[in-house]
Amino acid sequence: MNLPRLLRIIATIAAVGAVTFGMGTYTHADFTGIHMLFGLLVALILLILALLAVFTNELRRQGAIGVVYALIVPIFGVTQQMILAGELHWLIETAHLAVGFGALSLIGNLSAGLARRRPARSKPVAALADVPQAFFPAAARIPAKTVYPWRARVSTVRRPKPLVLPVTSTV
Repeated sequence: MNLPRLLRIIATIAAVGAVTFGMGTYTHADFTGIHMLFGLLVALILLILALLAVFTNELRRQGAIGVVYALIVPIFGVTQQMILAGELHWLIETAHLAVGFGALSLIGNLSAGLARRRPARSKPVAALADVPQAFFPAAARIPAKTVYPWRARVSTVRRPKPLVLPVTSTV
């Protein structure tokens, strides 16, 4: 299992815990601390995946968006109690839930993009460069400068015939 997939699974479990304990705050029990812990874990995983994506060519833009989003999520989560207090605070709570699900969606996109990325090819070690290729049976053998007699006689390229005209020059 690769790292982006593992982080995605952990983030999904943490998001389920954050939503559960976030809804549990309506039961008048104090689940705010554990809710913030799970939310911070989601934001941290988003930051890790975004930083991994910033250093790849294909996901650089999405990784930069993820870094900014990972910084916005905890700031919005901590300050959301002070925004629009009163009867319309449910709008901020809904936006808080949407931002959390947006972070989870971005985690899914980044982890899928990082998992889809091809691993870099390893360069041969300098010490193995002098070893004959006969010791590497998995390597393809390419015959060098081999002339096959049946191929030498047949040519698929049509070449124009030379002109047999006298050369005249005018001065």
